[in-house]
Amino acid sequence: MRNRLDIGTQEPTRYEVVMVHEGKETHLGFTARTGRSPLLDMAQANSEALLAIIPEDDDSATLKGGKTKAVLTFGPVIIRYSGRTERDVATLKGAA
Repeated sequence: MRNRLDIGTQEPTRYEVVMVHEGKETHLGFTARTGRSPLLDMAQANSEALLAIIPEDDDSATLKGGKTKAVLTFGPVIIRYSGRTERDVATLKGAA
């Protein structure tokens, strides 16, 4: 993640993607745009972490939703947009 001071108002917005498993939300990264394709790209970029959690015999992957409501489900694991931007996350970390 870039330094929060480097994220100025002139920077393009980037959207946070999280993985939810057993009620715990884990940050996966940021995408330059929303939708199904960036969500799939993020899942692929984090495939090792996903494969460690998803049961081997689970083949129930689903992709639902549109541009801002896209949700990718692999058995008990959900990958979705958090609703926060990179700027939001940097501001929250700076306040902590």
